[in-house]
Amino acid sequence: DLDEHDRTMMLHWTRKGEPDLYLYEMIQLSDDGEARARVWQWFKNDRLVQRTLIDEVRVSPDWQSYDDLDPEYSDIRD
Repeated sequence: DLDEHDRTMMLHWTRKGEPDLYLYEMIQLSDDGEARARVWQWFKNDRLVQRTLIDEVRVSPDWQSYDDLDPEYSDIRD
C-alpha cells in the first residue's frame, strides 16, 4: 500500500506501437471525495521527458443527467 489512508493509487501505462515510451500515473484523492490530483511522469528510453499535472474537482454527483449533453461549466457547478 502506498499510504495508510487509501488516498493514493499508482498506475503504469505503456503505449501500443511505442515500446520505448511509458508513463507512471499517481492519483491522489481528497478525503471528502470532491477533489483529485494526478501526476503523469512520461519516460522515453528510460529517461524522464515530461510531467503532466492535473487538478480536478467534482462538478456534479449526478453525471447521468448530463449524458449526451454538452453543458457549459457554469450550468453544472453548484
